[in-house]
Amino acid sequence: MSALITAGLSAGCGGSSPAEVTPDLEGCAAAWQEIYGPRPELAPNQILAHGDHLYFNDTSSTTGNTGVIVSVPALGGDATLVSPDTGAFLWAEGGNLLYAPWGDRLQAVPFSGGATMLLQDGGFCGARIGGTCDGVLLDDAFLYFNSFTPTGQGPGGDVVFTRMSRAAGTDEDLATLSGGAPTSLTRLAGDSLLVFLAGRGYVIPRAGEQPRALADQPGGGVVGLDDQGLLSSWLLPAATSAMKRTPIDGGPLVPLWSEKPARFRPAVVSPDPAGGWVVTGHEPFADGATHVSVWWLDARENGRRVACHAGASDAPGSSSDLPGVITVGSDAIYATVNHLPSTGSPSWGIVRIARSD
Repeated sequence: MSALITAGLSAGCGGSSPAEVTPDLEGCAAAWQEIYGPRPELAPNQILAHGDHLYFNDTSSTTGNTGVIVSVPALGGDATLVSPDTGAFLWAEGGNLLYAPWGDRLQAVPFSGGATMLLQDGGFCGARIGGTCDGVLLDDAFLYFNSFTPTGQGPGGDVVFTRMSRAAGTDEDLATLSGGAPTSLTRLAGDSLLVFLAGRGYVIPRAGEQPRALADQPGGGVVGLDDQGLLSSWLLPAATSAMKRTPIDGGPLVPLWSEKPARFRPAVVSPDPAGGWVVTGHEPFADGATHVSVWWLDARENGRRVACHAGASDAPGSSSDLPGVITVGSDAIYATVNHLPSTGSPSWGIVRIARSD
């Protein structure tokens, strides 16, 4: 991403200091383009942008919350079935969409849909009784998955991180972490897996060495991961917040985006492959209501507000909008938003925000 104007120079999508001036919806609401939804249930764990379509696991048309894999045009339109299988995490490889219907079973299907191809099956998860088993990360040589066995009546248990060889189908345990449940907050970072589990960050070397715990962040809520560590949001007095990074090298927490508008509360952060980050969260606007807004940060942590949702998130009788996953494409940002009404069932949708850098 090219250098962006600094956070101190934009109130809407342009203007004066957002840290001091309450923004107006007119400056950013036009960039918020809803291209899919609302759909029942909650948003998927991931959206994959490939070509001129988006791919994801949709649970809204199935029973049991397992889902099917569908695609929608990146500019908006109806969903098309790609596979009747479920696949919470998806990857693009050649002309195929790769997915794991369960932990150590890797399958492929053409992006246009069609016959499913079995690429490899380690056999452990398919024969497992009880607990969960989810494939979450993929590289050229391995599929990484976690399996969870609950202990007692509480939410805790042992989460085992394992890799399956794509060539041989053999499974190799990398680490066992206790005290929590599986998480989708995982990332391949250099020669390691970066994991957030049970309120703590861990680095799990891919070579099988012992995992390392990162610095504790009591009071902070983790909102994303990048190659340098955990990204967290901290609530402060007077309805303000700050961001910090937990470094992947095990060092102490450091400030992040020090020029962030004080009353903007980050909810989800995703690194931009071109450099920098995309941040979604909640922010008070000049109409007196709180709205979901979207910010771009460059690599120097200079930011600008690029979109906002005209619908209020805190009006009486309205739904509370909760930002979901972010996918950063070459020409647009795609983000999911969960709509959580005060009464009734939740729903979700996909928003497109054109890039202007």
